[in-house]
Amino acid sequence: MSSIAKILIAVNLILAAAFVGWASNAVSTNNNWKKQYEAEKAAHEKAKADLGTEKSKLAADLNQATDKAGRLQQDLDTANNEVSRLKNENNANGERMANLEASLQKFSNTLEGIQGDSKKANEDRVKALAEKNDAENKAKEAAMAQAAAEAKAAEFEGKFNDATNQIASKERELATAEKALTKTKTELDTVVQATGFKLDAVKAMPLIEGKILAIEMGTQPGLVSINRGSADGVERGFTFEIYDGSTYKGQARVEYVYPNMCSAVLVRKNGSEAIRQGDGAATRL
Repeated sequence: MSSIAKILIAVNLILAAAFVGWASNAVSTNNNWKKQYEAEKAAHEKAKADLGTEKSKLAADLNQATDKAGRLQQDLDTANNEVSRLKNENNANGERMANLEASLQKFSNTLEGIQGDSKKANEDRVKALAEKNDAENKAKEAAMAQAAAEAKAAEFEGKFNDATNQIASKERELATAEKALTKTKTELDTVVQATGFKLDAVKAMPLIEGKILAIEMGTQPGLVSINRGSADGVERGFTFEIYDGSTYKGQARVEYVYPNMCSAVLVRKNGSEAIRQGDGAATRL
């Protein structure tokens, strides 16, 4: 390497080190903010997805409960209509039985008053008794059918009330899930506003491997040059892990990017291992 190139590299390192002196604290803070933001974003995205899934499930449960309530309401209406019909039929049978009892009494009186027509009167009396018994049997059957219909209506009403309570519960759960989802979105927006990061700017770094060209430890926390630049896909903010074989030495964050090299600030060091020219550097180990 020529003397002029060495002088240019030294001047570049001196200028970069001077800049890093006042920028290192801001860079370290920015790096911590990004880590916190990425962790917070992942947690909020998971919560948002979980709440979205729970909301969809609750909405489906609510629709099923509503359909069930509709069917139970139809069954309840049918049972009530049957009860009304049987009540009317029972009332009609009661009136008929009363008329038959009056007729029987009339025939009995006629039988006592008309001796010459006793045979016909007796036949009429027997017929009236048979009709009375028939009416009583029908009245009993109607009463039993009415009781059964009322019991069925009560059962449907109980099921309808249960379905109504279930719908109310699902609506409350759905409202709670919507509030939690809104809260999560608000918190995520607050984190974005506080950190200044844009969601579409957060992306995974590609695997880039290189070597350490030079080290400047005169200004803490230290500055390194890496033989990879924009032509290799390096961008400002990328982090390189520094190592020598299986020995891990630290991490550096890129601040200046050139076509074929970049300058990075040391953000983490393994205190027992010194970083040297020729050490490996990679965006991912």
